[in-house]
Amino acid sequence: IKTLRMQLDRYASRNYTAPTTAQGLKALVSMPSGDPKPKRWKKLMDEVPLDPWGNEYVYRKPGKLKPEGYDLFSLGPDGTESDDDIGK
Repeated sequence: IKTLRMQLDRYASRNYTAPTTAQGLKALVSMPSGDPKPKRWKKLMDEVPLDPWGNEYVYRKPGKLKPEGYDLFSLGPDGTESDDDIGK
């Protein structure tokens, strides 16, 4: 999660905003096709990693927990959004 946050911050500093929920974490790997189009996109990762249980991380912008920014977390071993999620 720390690595993803670091790359999301790099993306935002280059493009003046983090990727949207629709663009997702894949925007760190390949140029997003939807708006807003990043002005200074650069590939920041070779692939988006999975969480320790083999699932995709949850990414939302704007966030539900952090409406001014984004949410990024793992659903944990149960795979459902709940109070025991990792990274909230």
